[in-house]
Amino acid sequence: MRLSRRISPERRHPPNSRRRPHSIGRRLGNGSSAGRTSSLETWNSTMIWPLLYTLTPVMLGGILHMAVVQFRCLQTLARPLDGGRLWRGKPIFGAHKTWRGLLVIYAATTAAVMVQAGLEGWFPSLADWNLVDYRQHSPWQVGLIWASGYALAELPNSFLKRRLQIAPGQNPSGPTRTAFLVLDQADSAFGCGLVAVCFLDWTWPQAISLILLGTALHLLLNFSLHQIGLRTRPV
Repeated sequence: MRLSRRISPERRHPPNSRRRPHSIGRRLGNGSSAGRTSSLETWNSTMIWPLLYTLTPVMLGGILHMAVVQFRCLQTLARPLDGGRLWRGKPIFGAHKTWRGLLVIYAATTAAVMVQAGLEGWFPSLADWNLVDYRQHSPWQVGLIWASGYALAELPNSFLKRRLQIAPGQNPSGPTRTAFLVLDQADSAFGCGLVAVCFLDWTWPQAISLILLGTALHLLLNFSLHQIGLRTRPV
C-alpha cells in the first residue's frame, strides 16, 4: 500500500525547476478521459504553432533526405530495402525505398530532436511550445519514434502501388490519381500521428490535428523543394 503525505507547494515546484506555466505546453494530457476532454475543449487555432514547432525535427529530417537523394550522396547505401525481391511476380516496395533513405531519416530526425532538446535547455521558454515533454521522454527516443512514424508509414503505400503496377515515383492516371496524390502526402503524417498516440501519450484529437497539419505541410514542403530543385515533381 502506498503511503501518501502532504507536500508543500514549494516542494512540488522548487523555485528553480523547469515549469510550463501556460496551457500551450500542457495540451498533451495523460491519455485519461479527463485529458481527452481537456484536449477537445482547449483546441483552437493557437495549436498550429506548437504543432509546427513540435514537428520541426521531422520536417528537417525530410528536407535533408531529399537533399541527399538529389545530390546523390551516400550512393553505396542506395540499395532497395526489399533487396530486389519479388512477391507474386512484383517488387515488394520498389527501387525508391532504400536503406539510404531510411538511415538518413532516422539519423537526421534524431539529431534534430537532440538539437531541439538542447535549445530548450538553454532557452526554457521554448519548451512551452513543444507538445512532447523531454523530461518524460528521452530526446533520442523521441527522434527514433518520429523517424519510425515518418519513414515506415510510407512502406504500405509503396507496397500497394507495386501491386497496382504503378512505377516508383509515379502516380496513376484516371479516377485513382487523386486518391494516391492525397495518400502520398498523408501517409507519413498518419504514421507520426499513430506513433504519437502509441508512444508519446498523445490523444486522438491531437493526433488527428497533427495528421491534417502534417499533410498540408508535406504538400507545401514538396512544392517548395521542387521550386528550389531538390525534388523532380511538385507532388
